[in-house]
Amino acid sequence: MLSISFTVTLISDSELGTGLGTETVNDLVPRDSNGNAYVPASHLKGLMREHLERVFVLRSWNRGLLDAVLGAEGTLQGSARMGDAVPTADIGIRTISRTSIRESGTAEAGSLRTSEAIAATSTFNGTLHCDADVGAAEDVAARLGLKLISAVGGGRNRGSGACRIDIAGELRSPGELLVELDRLIGKWKPKDQGAPVTAVALSGSSAVWYAVVFRADGPVCCPETPVVGVNHLSSGIAVPSSAVQGAVLTRLNSVAPGLASACFASAQFRCWPLLPATSDVSQQIIPYAVRVSLTHRISKLRDVEGRHLYLDEAIEPYLWTDVRRGSSMKGSDGVLLREATGRVKVWRTAEMPRIVTAHGVHAGGRNLYSMESLAQMVYSGFMAVPEAAAETIEKMFHSDSYLSVGKSRSVRGGGRIELRRIEASAFDSWAPAPRGAGQVFVVQSPLALPDGPLPSCANDMLSQLVQASGLGTVVEAHASARVVFGWNRSVATAHIGQTQRLRATRVISPGSVFVLESPVRDLEMVLLKGIGAGRDRGFGSILPHPGVATSKFERELRIPVVKSTDEAGKWALNLHRLSVAQGRGPTPSQIGALAAKAAQGLDLAKASEYLRVQQKERPAGSADVWRSVASELANLLAKEKSVVCRAFRAWQDLAIIHRESKRERTI
Repeated sequence: MLSISFTVTLISDSELGTGLGTETVNDLVPRDSNGNAYVPASHLKGLMREHLERVFVLRSWNRGLLDAVLGAEGTLQGSARMGDAVPTADIGIRTISRTSIRESGTAEAGSLRTSEAIAATSTFNGTLHCDADVGAAEDVAARLGLKLISAVGGGRNRGSGACRIDIAGELRSPGELLVELDRLIGKWKPKDQGAPVTAVALSGSSAVWYAVVFRADGPVCCPETPVVGVNHLSSGIAVPSSAVQGAVLTRLNSVAPGLASACFASAQFRCWPLLPATSDVSQQIIPYAVRVSLTHRISKLRDVEGRHLYLDEAIEPYLWTDVRRGSSMKGSDGVLLREATGRVKVWRTAEMPRIVTAHGVHAGGRNLYSMESLAQMVYSGFMAVPEAAAETIEKMFHSDSYLSVGKSRSVRGGGRIELRRIEASAFDSWAPAPRGAGQVFVVQSPLALPDGPLPSCANDMLSQLVQASGLGTVVEAHASARVVFGWNRSVATAHIGQTQRLRATRVISPGSVFVLESPVRDLEMVLLKGIGAGRDRGFGSILPHPGVATSKFERELRIPVVKSTDEAGKWALNLHRLSVAQGRGPTPSQIGALAAKAAQGLDLAKASEYLRVQQKERPAGSADVWRSVASELANLLAKEKSVVCRAFRAWQDLAIIHRESKRERTI
């Protein structure tokens, strides 16, 4: 898989809308969880498709190549995947207001519309990943699609959002890329999806264990329930086990199809869900993330020292009367983060950052929908693979660690995966024994319930399922049950009619917890085997309880400081600071007089003469007010007249604001 790095440079202000607004602004620009604006990958890919489709039609080219690169509705996704283009530095955000004018020259009632825009000269960096060789037809088509983009955002037909896209190391013009693609497309053939696979026998029965870290490049959306009657997709907090194993096996299938099939059928292969571990993508040491148990509680209020109280009744029963008055215990849905020191923190679901976006799709008619995704962050999980496949998988991800997961994964859900070998014995030190004996396990992925009559209580369902798996006697269970669906484009069994949706399954939900009467003898084998059926769908994974939390995970908020990209504004701010620092500077009226002189004539001669008179011919007291800014003014007057005039007016406004604030403080 090759990576194509590119830069988007705005030539004019871009109205990159989200479809979301406020009471005063009708359309906001896309922002991440830290408030930084970006160019959505879905928008860039849509523009690539629009331009390439026009070229393919005009040239009468084989559309199969276009579908192979960008995908086609109802088929497997294309080879091109890209992430959002992120700003290279602080950028400016402006507001643009428009209204409709009647024939009489008055404004049309209710037509006023205000939208945000990203200032011209802003630059964004992005990366496009393509499952192809360098110089192949897919590679050239992807580069041509990027180069053909000349504007981004709304109002492109009015000159808004004009941009230039530069590809790192690419010196060919769009015309040269077009000629090259014209030469390659005649030889291009689609990949043979039905090629025979040579079976591989995996020798030995041991497994290699990995701690998995996934550093997402942008938002990730993994919906837990199907959309029925609404147009809103909402992501759960986990990248499901099925998605993890599907992504890993798909990559492995591209290099060793037989080995991928053998791993899928092996009892030594299992993936656990990836769970949020930190919002700081630069953090190097990542804690283990485990779905929090249903029995884990956190006090509603902090104590006198500002700390929360944490309890877990599956490990140690507690009395409600022992809990401090006014600080009731509440469920702590989310993840438990176990650090290398053994310290455990809880990260609650409600405090995980999310991104909401709105989309319009043209497919046999316009339809709108919104998507709620988890913001860019780092995920943690586990994976076990047969020993015979470990070296191949490690080399594969060492050469190219890029992976994409979740909904619309060609434009979101991309990131880098890291594998670190661990021993299964590492789980032995987790969670103290409850009541001095036994062992506590937390369900990580859904546990499939068998068909037929079941107990009416979810706790009894879980107990029955665990004991049927041979883990031992369950002395306590806390569970919830629900129905899950699934989609699979390649497996033809268990489908509903002609759709790609798998049959609904009754399951025990992740976060359910059970306590065994005595510890298991072979923990590694228990974790590999899991509980119940449905291994092929990622069902059945469990982990030992990681321990009771001692503190909350406090996400560090990074409030962006947006600096002006206007040169005149920078000069004005510096002049104002110099004036205030000296305690005495030109008054607003003096600055206004200077601005008026600068606006006269074709050059700045009158402004220079005005300053000379003020500093040389006026009384000493009057001349002193200019002393603190004299040097800076001399440098400013060497700039273009338009910059100087705007700088003087902005300086005057700052001086007026400063004067009024001094009056208020005095009063």
